[in-house]
Amino acid sequence: MDCALGWFADPIYLGHYPEFLVKRLGDRLPKFSKEEMALVQGSSEFYGCNTYTTNLIKAGGGDDFSGGHTMGFIWPDGSEIGEESQLGWLRDVPWGFRKLLVYVYKRYKTPIYCTENGWAIKDEYQLTPEKAIRLQIYDSGREVYYRGYLTALKEAVVEDKVDVRSYFAWSYVVIQSDLVDVQADSLPLLSSQSHVPHLTGY
Repeated sequence: MDCALGWFADPIYLGHYPEFLVKRLGDRLPKFSKEEMALVQGSSEFYGCNTYTTNLIKAGGGDDFSGGHTMGFIWPDGSEIGEESQLGWLRDVPWGFRKLLVYVYKRYKTPIYCTENGWAIKDEYQLTPEKAIRLQIYDSGREVYYRGYLTALKEAVVEDKVDVRSYFAWSYVVIQSDLVDVQADSLPLLSSQSHVPHLTGY
């Protein structure tokens, strides 16, 4: 987390680099002057969080950007961390989303705006028109993803007292498409409606 988030967020919210990075990079880590740090620290009133998935890490390998760790999706017992999407790097891991929100809020003590979060269904762009219409209405993979992530968000807010101000669902559409019928009607997806009950009552 120090490499993925702290490298950029710690100077803004805490006024210094993460200790791990200072030790690992030494003189290669750019230094802030007092004037620069005064300009950077406190320059944001909230944390904008683009997040889609969770990775497992293990020590060894990797470069300095990854902190000398290797990222993957396989547990030591051989099982996978979550359902795979169209994108190889995107897995359905809602518990990781909750842990991220808690980590960010406890570390930086600032409101969080979830600015991107979403799912890509496998081979969605290759479906026949008939199957695509059926999937558009009953896009269960995306609906499952949003249900899990919005439940995790609600748990972070209600149970962990994380101050989340906004959530933006990024992928209500396919990640790739071919324009065939410019007059085609738009159909609401199941996932566009199923999250409403999760966001009321708190």
